[in-house]
Amino acid sequence: MASRTIGLARPLAGRRWFPLWGVLHHRGRSSGTPYAVPVVMRGRGDAIVIPLPWGRRTNWVRNVLAAGECTVRWRGATRRMGHPRLIGKADARPAFGWFLRPLVTRMTVTDFLELRPVQA
Repeated sequence: MASRTIGLARPLAGRRWFPLWGVLHHRGRSSGTPYAVPVVMRGRGDAIVIPLPWGRRTNWVRNVLAAGECTVRWRGATRRMGHPRLIGKADARPAFGWFLRPLVTRMTVTDFLELRPVQA
């Protein structure tokens, strides 16, 4: 099911008119190979919060944590993000606004990744 969802989101992710999904660009920890993965993203101030339904041990999360930064394409803009931090549901909930907050409360997802802008 996850592959089907990602397949449907891939052409829409990162576009200005599709704000729920963005594309996270990162590099492999060992190989240095560039990757792009569509993920759900929500903003909280200048930070971006990403739910981790498959947990914090997925390769892309480990790659971002190891590198300390990544690039995201979200809401039609590309941003260099860093300072990755794993946060819990209580800290992530405010990023999801009044409409999505009840859904986040009921979700079984407990891990979220917070990213902050990297100053050039």
